Amino acid sequence: MLGVFAPLSLGAGAWTNLESLGPWLAGTVYVVLLGLALWWRFTRGKWKEIDIFATEEDRRAEAVISREATG
Repeated sequence: MLGVFAPLSLGAGAWTNLESLGPWLAGTVYVVLLGLALWWRFTRGKWKEIDIFATEEDRRAEAVISREATG
């Protein structure tokens, strides 16, 4: 938010004559970019591999098995 919304809204207010419309446009741009970033992360599919019910012992066992499999 600090990298997109704040500079855009400050710039729109300081260097254009958009008045209060500038920050609203900056907020719109920020929400669109955030939505695209979240959509991109979702389409990568890493969320399908998350096991929220695994215990720490299960995770250690999986790590040992994966280390043994890779050599």
